[in-house]
Amino acid sequence: MKKLIPLLTLLCCLSAFGAQTNSGPITLSISGTNVAVSAVTPVGCVTNAPLPFRLTVTTNILVQNPTGGLDGQRIFVEFLATSNYVAYFDTKFSFGSDVTGITLSTTSNLVDFATFVYNSTADRWRAIGFTRGYQ
Repeated sequence: MKKLIPLLTLLCCLSAFGAQTNSGPITLSISGTNVAVSAVTPVGCVTNAPLPFRLTVTTNILVQNPTGGLDGQRIFVEFLATSNYVAYFDTKFSFGSDVTGITLSTTSNLVDFATFVYNSTADRWRAIGFTRGYQ
């Protein structure tokens, strides 16, 4: 049985492309064991800035559906690799033809970055960027 770790609740004050403001939290949860997490909370109100979620991956994980997002909001996930682990994404994440999925770095201490934007009509967090292998 996988252990559910309620990871991050970041209070945010973001403008969704100037249309809406979310003064509540966006919550991202991960299931797996031994997932070390740190979060950087934005200071003040940053317009349409991605929220940084930092994950140290020490096992295969499932990135569960974020809650609390508004149309146009972005989340930014930083993965620190510790070995050859897999990040799976829940049903409200979607991938397109440019970013077709996420394969984490397999070398210890390399960092990968993923960015998702929320589309409320589709009710999906769409992957809009993924880069990997930073020291």
